[in-house]
Amino acid sequence: MPLNALLLPGDVARCPTLRFGTHNVRGLTLDNIPRFTQMWDELHLGIVFIQEHWIPSVVHSVPFANKFSRRPHGRGWTVFWRYKTTSISASTASSSTATPSEELDDSTISAGRSRGGVAIAIRTSLIRDGTVRLVGDAASVGPEDGRVISLNIDWAGHKLSMACLYLPNHAPERAQFLQDRLVPLAASAVAARRQLVWGGDFNFVHNPSLDRLTTVGGEAMVPTATTEATANVWAALPALATLVDVFRLQHPTSRHMTWLQPNGHCGSRLDRFYTSDTLSTQVVCPSNLLRSALRRCVNDSDHTVVVCHLAPLSLEHSSASSSRPPNAPPRLNISFMKDPCLSREFEEWLDLRLASLPTTDEAVKRWWLKFKSKTLKWKIRSLNRDFFFKNQHRASVEALRDTLATLTSQVNGNDTVSIRAALAEIPHVRAELGRLERELEAFYQTKTRKAWIHSKERPSIGLTKILGASRHVNIPAVALCALFCLFLFWSLFFLPSLWTAILCQTQSDTVTLVMAACPITL
Repeated sequence: MPLNALLLPGDVARCPTLRFGTHNVRGLTLDNIPRFTQMWDELHLGIVFIQEHWIPSVVHSVPFANKFSRRPHGRGWTVFWRYKTTSISASTASSSTATPSEELDDSTISAGRSRGGVAIAIRTSLIRDGTVRLVGDAASVGPEDGRVISLNIDWAGHKLSMACLYLPNHAPERAQFLQDRLVPLAASAVAARRQLVWGGDFNFVHNPSLDRLTTVGGEAMVPTATTEATANVWAALPALATLVDVFRLQHPTSRHMTWLQPNGHCGSRLDRFYTSDTLSTQVVCPSNLLRSALRRCVNDSDHTVVVCHLAPLSLEHSSASSSRPPNAPPRLNISFMKDPCLSREFEEWLDLRLASLPTTDEAVKRWWLKFKSKTLKWKIRSLNRDFFFKNQHRASVEALRDTLATLTSQVNGNDTVSIRAALAEIPHVRAELGRLERELEAFYQTKTRKAWIHSKERPSIGLTKILGASRHVNIPAVALCALFCLFLFWSLFFLPSLWTAILCQTQSDTVTLVMAACPITL
C-alpha cells in the first residue's frame, strides 16, 4: 500500500512522518557541526546516519557530543557513536574511491583523526517526549572498526532495526564484510521481528550504467556495465537479496549522484537506504533536496544527504499535533537564531535578564509583561538587524554555492554536453568558493576582535577629566577645534618671522658692544 493511502489527508496533516537521512560528513569538527545541524534542521530530519566522523575514541567525542546536544529551541541531538580503533592501513585509509588523490594526508593521520567511524544522531526531543523509544543499547556486529552501528527503535507502531553502515572501499573486503557482518545483522533483526532500515555509504553500486558517471579524455562517459562484483555477492546472499533499495524502487530510471569527486572526474550513487520488503511501500525517498541543503552538502562534504520519509503505522502511537490554533498571535521573527554567534549572544543576554527576576508573584507578573512586550522585542529586532548585515556580506559566497548546486544538478541530468561542462567547471567553482569563504572568515574574525576590544575597554582617568571639564563649561567641540586650528596657523606663519627679527636684533647689539670695548687705533 503506498504512503499516500496509509492515512486520510487530514490524518496525514496531524501525524507528521519520521524523516531520517544518511550523510557522509567526511570529518566532523567543532566548526562545521553548526553548518551540518542547520542543514538537517532545514530538511526537518529526526534521525541522521553519519559516516566518516573521524573521531578516534569516546574521550575525543565528548566536546562533539556537547556541541550536538546544545542546540536552541529543543533542536539538540543525542548521538550514538562507533569509533575506528584499528590502525590505519592502505585498505582503510582511502575514501569512497581508490584514487591516491583522495587519501588522507600524513598530518591528519598523525593528529589522530583516523578516517572512518559511524554514528546515529536522534533528536533529543523525540526521545524525551517518548515519540521515539529506544529498545536496548546500540549494538555492533564484529570488531570495533567504526563501520556498523545498530539501534532498535519503536515509533508510531513500527518496530525498526536501524543500522548505519560504512562499507570498505575495496571489493574483496566488501564481499567479506557482507558475509561476516551484514548477514548476521539482518538475521538478528529478523529474529527479533523487526523491520530493517539500513542507511549509509555502501561504496558500490548495483547498476553502474545508472549509478555511475566518469570522464575519459575530458568526455563525460556513462558506463555500459549493468552489474559489478559486490552487487553479485549481495544478490547471492538470501538475507540481503530481499532488501529493497528505496530510491531505485521509486525512481527506476533516474540518475542521482550522491558523491562527486572533488576534481570533477567521476560521481556515483554510493549513499542510499535499504528497507525490508514489507516496509518499502511505507517509505518515500524524494529525488531532489532543498536547494539550500544541496549547496551546503556539496560544499562541506563530497557527499550529499539522502532523505527518506516513513509514515506512521497507527495514529494512537504517533506524535500529537503541532499545528497552531487559527487565532494564535503572530510569532516573533527569530531569523538570527540561524547564526551561531548571534544565537549565543541572545542566550547570554537572556541569562543576564533572568538573573534579575523578582521574587514576589506580583512583581514577576509586571516584570514579565514588560519584558515580553518591550525588552524582548527590542533585543530580537536588534539581533535580526545584525543578522541581515551579516547576510549581505555572505552574498557572494551564497551566489557561488548556488552555482555549485546548479552544476551538481546538471551532473545528474541526461545531457552529455551539460554533464561534461559541469564536471569541468566544478573544481574551479570549489576553489573560488574556498577563497571567498576564507575571506569571509577573516572578516568575521576581525569583527569579533573589534567587538571584544569595544566590550572590554576601560575608561582613561585623564581623558575622562578633560572631556568632563569640557562638558561642564559647555564649550562645544567645534569651537575648540577652531581655536586649535587658528593657533596652529599662527604658529606656522607668524612665529618664524618674529623669532628671526629677535635673533637679528640680538646679533646687532652684540656687535656694537664688541666694537665699543675694543676701539681700533689708526
